[in-house]
Amino acid sequence: MVAATKVEVLLLSKYDFYRHVDLKTQALMKSYVDKFYFDEDKIRRSINTQHRWDAYKQELLRDVVTPRGTSSRGSRP
Repeated sequence: MVAATKVEVLLLSKYDFYRHVDLKTQALMKSYVDKFYFDEDKIRRSINTQHRWDAYKQELLRDVVTPRGTSSRGSRP
């Protein structure tokens, strides 16, 4: 957590949250989470996309730096 001013952080267990927070506030917080946070599947897809992009960049750099006659992917036309 990063804050520009002094803050107090309160930790509330899941049990206490559902026991002490009213249903309207719970629904409001759930809608906030659904709007601004990724679900697990989207996080996994995002990580996979990033790994594929990084691999593509490395391969492209290797192809650009490697002389044409010695490409790691075989002969070029």
